[in-house]
Amino acid sequence: MGFSLKIKKVASPGALGFKFTLTVVLLYFFILYPGVQFFFRGHPFLPQYCFLIFYGIVFAFARCIKKVPLTQLGFSKQHVENHLITGLTFSALIIAALPALDSLISVSGLENHELFSGNLNRREGGTGEISHPLGVLEQVLLVPLLEQFFFTGLIVSSLSKKFNPVLAIYGAAVIFTLAHFKLNLGLFILGLITAVLFQLTGTLYASILFHASCSLAGLLLLHVYPRLTTLLAFLF
Repeated sequence: MGFSLKIKKVASPGALGFKFTLTVVLLYFFILYPGVQFFFRGHPFLPQYCFLIFYGIVFAFARCIKKVPLTQLGFSKQHVENHLITGLTFSALIIAALPALDSLISVSGLENHELFSGNLNRREGGTGEISHPLGVLEQVLLVPLLEQFFFTGLIVSSLSKKFNPVLAIYGAAVIFTLAHFKLNLGLFILGLITAVLFQLTGTLYASILFHASCSLAGLLLLHVYPRLTTLLAFLF
């Protein structure tokens, strides 16, 4: 018996309106980022966490000042199980792809090629870039939660009320990529898929899970499957 996943959608109206969303995005690009880069570039933690703090402030403003219900912020109680299963399904594909690709390198004999053999020694020691458990929790839980609220729940929903849904999805993916100030294909695809998942479900659950799986996959690439970075270099 084949696996069939029927996605149930929840009506998700724009949370704070297009004008508010536009104002927040402009603040992000033209005030927050330049201010941090010019005045706090050498600060030990502010450049890394100020954007997460900004997303949190916007969320707090929506809940406490504007009194926007969680349903309109992408956290409806309808079809939660269905949307979690949807997110886990897409997430499993991402995580399962890593050992599959790693085995493919071994079976095909590519591991003997100098492009891949140079990364083999990194398996044992890892890179050490993110080793503390709190750092892992931040990357896999906190960042996906806040970024998906901001870029998907806020921006995608607002753009969808103003423009064609397809244009809204691509526009949100572009904004997501530019907001990280790293023009790479991986970020664009992540922004694109999470926006599509939001449009299909009307909630953020699947988008958050997929984002979290991509973050986890990034950690696994660094520490467990480093030679795959050569194969997947086009994403970074």
